[in-house]
Amino acid sequence: MTRAEFEATREFSRCTAKQKVWLQTFIANGGEAVQATVAAFNCTDVRHAQIYSYAVLRSLKIRAALNLYLGKSEREIETQKEQTSRAKLLRKVRQNLREAEPGSIAAQRLLAQEERLVFGGKSEAEDEPQTASKPEPESRVPAGMAAWYDKDTGVVIGYRTPDGKDVQLY
Repeated sequence: MTRAEFEATREFSRCTAKQKVWLQTFIANGGEAVQATVAAFNCTDVRHAQIYSYAVLRSLKIRAALNLYLGKSEREIETQKEQTSRAKLLRKVRQNLREAEPGSIAAQRLLAQEERLVFGGKSEAEDEPQTASKPEPESRVPAGMAAWYDKDTGVVIGYRTPDGKDVQLY
């Protein structure tokens, strides 16, 4: 996409005048955000321009325009967001792991979460099978008999013998 085509897009036209100057400078200087910030926002202090450039890059209008210019697809953008979120979460987990008591349950769980984030494993809840568990029949039900369960409470209420007789336990 040429600069002229880019400047005719809806994403570019939605930007403020200073954002447009920022985008034009950013593209012209090969992606140097601090220089673009100094040019567009008249920053005299380079440190201030560095800090403010992060805020400019987080602007939704700027990101939409840059993604269009750079030809990034929605999938690439979502993947990048996911990777950024994963990295933030990983930093938090590692910070909490450093502060956790060694060998504690909290430390073990944080270590497992760190492993899942780094290696892409499933969470503990996803690892367990999602089968409905029936309670074990009471000792009053003889071995080999088919137990009956109350539908609401799951309590054993009777059983059927091999010859077809029904026995109620209440």
